[in-house]
Amino acid sequence: MDMLNKNAKIDIDCPNCKRKFAFTVGQLQKGETITCPNCDLKLDTSEAQKSLSKLEKDLSDFSKRLNKAINISFKL
Repeated sequence: MDMLNKNAKIDIDCPNCKRKFAFTVGQLQKGETITCPNCDLKLDTSEAQKSLSKLEKDLSDFSKRLNKAINISFKL
């Protein structure tokens, strides 16, 4: 289940040049290399990708539990 908007923008400050730039959740999900357009620094996004995967799983689990709870309450 795809719980996140792949087109959502993530704004960050480059750790090298300190200028703001954006990339999308979809780019992060695909494992694309995120490169600062100002100074060409390539960012290591492996930890962010792991966190994003965990967030998607947690949201999916929550959605399933919520649907189950709603179904139970309507049956009472």
